[in-house]
Amino acid sequence: MVGAQISIYPLREKTITDTLNIFWEELGKRGIKYEINSFATILWAEEDELFKLLNDIYKMISSKNIVMIITLSNACPKVP
Repeated sequence: MVGAQISIYPLREKTITDTLNIFWEELGKRGIKYEINSFATILWAEEDELFKLLNDIYKMISSKNIVMIITLSNACPKVP
């Protein structure tokens, strides 16, 4: 199990809401457990599933001007 902290910020965009909603909806569709805080989305997934998700999500939202910051850990606290 890998934990990830993912932050997505707009760059020269007025809003990021639609982009974040695409991201969160995709997490829900895939049944990935996640939590949202003020600065990031924290999620837990198996390694292959996580890297596929990151690739797919990036392709889905890269038509917008964004910054996507990803922190990965194999030593995160347990999944809620």
